[in-house]
Amino acid sequence: MNDSRLPLAACDDGISRRRLLQGVAGGALALPLAGALAAVAKPRPRVAAVYTICTHRSHAHVILENFLGPYLFNGVPTDPGVDIVSIYADQRPGKADMTDAISKAYKLPVFKTINDALCVGGKSLAVDAVLSIGEHGSYPRTELGQVKYPRKRFFDEMVATMKRSGRFVPIFNDKHLSYRWDWAREMYQTAQELKIPFMAGSSVPLATRRPNLELPPGQLIDEAISIHGGPLESYDFHGLELLQSMIESRKGGETGVASVEFLADDAVWQAAKQGRWSIDLAHEAMKAELGKPLEDLRFVPGETKRPAHALLIKYRTAPGARSCVSVRTAPAGTSPAG
Repeated sequence: MNDSRLPLAACDDGISRRRLLQGVAGGALALPLAGALAAVAKPRPRVAAVYTICTHRSHAHVILENFLGPYLFNGVPTDPGVDIVSIYADQRPGKADMTDAISKAYKLPVFKTINDALCVGGKSLAVDAVLSIGEHGSYPRTELGQVKYPRKRFFDEMVATMKRSGRFVPIFNDKHLSYRWDWAREMYQTAQELKIPFMAGSSVPLATRRPNLELPPGQLIDEAISIHGGPLESYDFHGLELLQSMIESRKGGETGVASVEFLADDAVWQAAKQGRWSIDLAHEAMKAELGKPLEDLRFVPGETKRPAHALLIKYRTAPGARSCVSVRTAPAGTSPAG
């Protein structure tokens, strides 16, 4: 990126799978560009940006920067093919807030409601797609420590506007759908019923892999593990989607989940002793991350020691597989690895 992209400019860390997915998210909503003539021949899709908060390097920042100007794709500046035309910010944290700077730099209107953002100040839906970025900001937590990001509220208000307008447009939901399973299911079902193109997730599955491991289709997998260094749920989600991206093409294909179990503190290590997950495999994962063996998985030198937690997932046995595939994210307090 260069200084001409301020206030969204930041140092460029090169092309990566993470940057690629940001482009894919835009491309999924964009008309294909076959040179300048194609861009002129077809009107560019209009996109509303709805987010919780936009501060430096927040999710809203790193996603929007690839929609507000050309981004690098394989080293080539690439037009996103869409135009952000309106903004709704749920929270405005004083001097750290970038909303006004973005509005001024790109001449974008900022609205006080999601409905107005989708209608661009008019009376009916006036955009062709919506970016829903419900990550970061000051929100309460559940008793389990999950942040109550308003992704469901965002979705409901978007759908209400679409219903009133009699037109339904694609929605991209950053990360997972909700901290509540019933709400997540309702969002999915609503999108299915109304035939709303609905995409969700993050860039992590397409982040740069070191080593550059790509499993061939039909690979027989007994067990897999993903280790992350972040908090409950927000990074558990990344650990799970990373694992899914690695094992979804396994022999037998998608066969469903048999069980999911959450483990905390000593229960994580007791489960390892019982052979319910492979501590040897975890050591190999950390060796790949650190470049050398780790003596004790409970602590990584130079990092803050925190209680471990894990998600133990058993998949239904695929035809021809020797066993179920077990997937865990454990333990918090380690460096990211896979």
